[in-house]
Amino acid sequence: MGELFKHLYSLEALFNRSLDEHAMIELSVGLHGSRYAREVVGIADQHRCKYAHVCQGGRIEQVWAYALHSVTIFNKVLWEVYFPQHFPDYKRYRAK
Repeated sequence: MGELFKHLYSLEALFNRSLDEHAMIELSVGLHGSRYAREVVGIADQHRCKYAHVCQGGRIEQVWAYALHSVTIFNKVLWEVYFPQHFPDYKRYRAK
């Protein structure tokens, strides 16, 4: 989560805009990132674990946690896949 929000802060500065207070971008990033980690990078389930993530508003989601050494893969996926390909759709969805 910290890694995502560190990069999201930079992205918001680039666009000079921020997401609304009800946005739960971590769920969108998590879904796309998990699929990429499994299907493209080939990270097997035994190299990740699920935990209960508490979202804004108290909703609890079961999400994947990865080893710390995967952070470079996450950063690459975030900037080269998620932000250019999926963030515009997420932003349009939030605008509705």
